[in-house]
Amino acid sequence: LKLNNPLYEKYLAEQLTKRVSDANAPPSAF
Repeated sequence: LKLNNPLYEKYLAEQLTKRVSDANAPPSAF
């Protein structure tokens, strides 16, 4: 995948959003 690929950027953005959501979730969510 190319770093300038819009789909790849979208994937990275989704992963970042998920990490933030997981970090903000209470421990019981895991």
